[in-house]
Formats: sequence, structure tokens, C-alpha cells
Amino acid sequence: MIIFQDLSQHKRLRVLADHVPHGLRRRALFDALVKNEVPFLRASWCIKVMYLNQVKIMIHIFEYSVTYIHSTILWVEIFKGSIIL
Repeated sequence: MIIFQDLSQHKRLRVLADHVPHGLRRRALFDALVKNEVPFLRASWCIKVMYLNQVKIMIHIFEYSVTYIHSTILWVEIFKGSIIL
């Protein structure tokens, strides 16, 4: 991937931050960093940004799930209130 080549060529991190890939994990990520001879500090920056992006995605999924459950509960309460027993 081009970003790993750019990391090894000391391009500005601020520019690279917009192009950090997602989906690489564990062994594949470390192999890509080693293969492109990315310096340790820049590699640790890349790992941190990639994992923080994953956390952000998981938080978004959780918030969506909570909103969906809440709206379902409200719908059930409204439906129960409209039935006369």
C-alpha cells in the first residue's frame, strides 16, 4: 500500500492521516510495516490511528443499536397502550 511507502519516506503525518487504511489487522499490518521499513515511531503512529478508527466505528455501531432498541421499545409501548384488554 502506498501509505506505508509514504510513512517510510518521512512524508508529513498530517497529510497521511487522511489516507490511513482500515481493515488491516495484526500480522498483516505488522508485515506491511516491516516490509516497507517504516521507522518505529511512525509505525506506532500508524497502528494507533488505525486502531482508534476501529474503535470509532464500533462506537458508532453501538450507538445505532441503542437508538434502534430504544425506538422499538417506544413503538411497543405505544402499541400496548392502543390495545384495550
